[in-house]
Amino acid sequence: MSTQSKIHNSTRKTTYKQLIYFIGGILILEFSTMLVMVFLPPLPLLITALIDCIILSILIAPSVYFLVIRPERKHQLELKLNKEALNESEKNLANIYASMTEGLAIHEIIYDVTGEAVDYVLIDANPAYEKIINRRLSDVIGLKFTERYSLEKALFLDVYSQVATSGEPAIFETYFAPLNKHLSISGFSPGKGTVATLIRDITEIKQAENALKQLNEELEDRVKERTAELVKSNEVLRITEEKYRTVADFATNWEFWIDSNDRMLYCSPSCERNSGYTANEFVENPQLIFDIIHPEDLLNFKEHNKNEKTAHVFDHEIQYRIIRKDGVVRWMGHFCQPVFDASGKFRGIRGSNQDITARKKTEEMLTTSNQKYKLLSENITDGIFVCKNGCFEYVNMAIYDIFGYAGKELEGMKLTQLVGSENNQKLETILYSKKTDNQSYNMETSCLKKDNSIVHVELLLNYVSRDKLVYGVIHDITEKKDIQKNIVKAIIQTEEKERAYFSKELHEGLGPLLSTIKLYLQWSERQNNNISRTEIIDNAEKILEEAIMTVKEISAKLSPHLLTNYGLSSAIRNFVDKLNVSTTLNIVFESNSTRRINVEIEASLYRAIIECINNSIKYARAANIYILLEDSGNQIHLQYKDDGIGFDIQEVLTQQKGLGLFNLQNRLHTIGGTVELISEPGKGVDYQFTVNI
Repeated sequence: MSTQSKIHNSTRKTTYKQLIYFIGGILILEFSTMLVMVFLPPLPLLITALIDCIILSILIAPSVYFLVIRPERKHQLELKLNKEALNESEKNLANIYASMTEGLAIHEIIYDVTGEAVDYVLIDANPAYEKIINRRLSDVIGLKFTERYSLEKALFLDVYSQVATSGEPAIFETYFAPLNKHLSISGFSPGKGTVATLIRDITEIKQAENALKQLNEELEDRVKERTAELVKSNEVLRITEEKYRTVADFATNWEFWIDSNDRMLYCSPSCERNSGYTANEFVENPQLIFDIIHPEDLLNFKEHNKNEKTAHVFDHEIQYRIIRKDGVVRWMGHFCQPVFDASGKFRGIRGSNQDITARKKTEEMLTTSNQKYKLLSENITDGIFVCKNGCFEYVNMAIYDIFGYAGKELEGMKLTQLVGSENNQKLETILYSKKTDNQSYNMETSCLKKDNSIVHVELLLNYVSRDKLVYGVIHDITEKKDIQKNIVKAIIQTEEKERAYFSKELHEGLGPLLSTIKLYLQWSERQNNNISRTEIIDNAEKILEEAIMTVKEISAKLSPHLLTNYGLSSAIRNFVDKLNVSTTLNIVFESNSTRRINVEIEASLYRAIIECINNSIKYARAANIYILLEDSGNQIHLQYKDDGIGFDIQEVLTQQKGLGLFNLQNRLHTIGGTVELISEPGKGVDYQFTVNI
């Protein structure tokens, strides 16, 4: 039933009600008139009727006006106004219906004989619906859904039939393949068996969401790429269908967005882990982000913030310190980009903060390490260099000292220009290597100094294939070579001296004794001797005993039996006791050693003491000698002192005069020991021998 029909019916009911009231009023008036006439004296019938008519006219006229005419006029006026309002309302509804951007369609559900919904037909729709389906309404009204799209089963039939049956509205979003569009559909039932659908094309919204999703994924990739360079253990964020805020909320970095008035529009929860303050504290207090910056970095940050508002750049990056809520100072890596609208007006700053405290500590350690390396490189006595394509890229000061160059004369020079020609080919193979793996080389060679003098060096070369560089160390072994020559010379001379000594002992000591024995034996063979044979043999035996003693003495000098059988302390003490008896020297020997040690160590120390005593007797003209042997458990210390004439040690070593000193040093070095020689002219000598056990 239409709205106009309802108003008309209401009007008719009101008129009937007024008519009943009017008739009832007339009856009441007529009854009242008759009651008045009863109390009047009898009058002629004509007069009575006339009076009755006059009274009725007087009473009925106002009643008719107020009960019929006036209400009817008022009713007609209201009816006219209501009709105009209804027409205006219907016109407005028609305009709304026609101008809606959402498609409005009314469908009638089609049921089979069993009452089950099998399809639905379009019975009315607005122009927006026509635009959404890209077909004229005249072509589709009255058609079944399956006929419109050539489908076996109507889409959304289950939802629409449920709405039409229950009257409960339904709202859902779907991808409508026949139109290749995303639709938002709201369904409600205006009457049983019908369903009205409000359809909105959300294809562009879905495309925008997909674009936003892609943008978020690209942003995530960029964040992960930057994070991977500085932090070894950051958690990888997994992005599927989350929007930008989800990505930002779960990012390990402190993400933020500040508007043009320095108000915090967004602050990710990571800010609490980095600063100790919650996101709400930053949003509620825009000044907080400035308050937590270290005073020494605040000016730089403000200048950076100012530049961001005026410079059209894509990103800016600075580093600064913040003071956390708990007072701990942390380093932050700040990356941001200004946001401008289409007109170029600044709209705010979108940025990210990352805790780089660990990286800063590593950088500080690396800087300190580089400083230490540079200090070591510049103060070490060995030369350190870097070669690229055979030329020096870096050399330390020690190399200038080794080769006698100054300033920057070695920069760019080839290493082969310094090395002797006999090793150039091998060296070039190393310097110009194209191998893919790292290589190490070690070689000794002679080099030319700037003044054309020869210097012997040991080269340690390391080829690093990744850098195509050769890192090297040059060790000056000239002095070592000279010492080795002197040691060999001293050994040869010592051996010759020992040979001469034992030759003399055999020739002058044992030789005459053996010759005498031979003579006695020959004498015993003769006839007519004045001395009896027995006497001759006795004399020969005595000389033989003396020869045997001489052999023992020579043997003892070669290898004392006391040293072999009883150890170092006993052998030295026996030798000293014999000298105290046979010479004017006063030799004092003290020892706390009671154990046996390595035979080679005992023999080397024993021969060193014998060498020192012989030198004191032959050259030093000493009156007193002091020998101390100390055994500390893991070390043997032997001290030898005399009060002789002494000598200049440096002069003797430089001029290579003292082969005995080289012998001492060589003996101790062969057993891993050290020698400290102290002497000055007129102050005797003080030798310290130390060997680790």
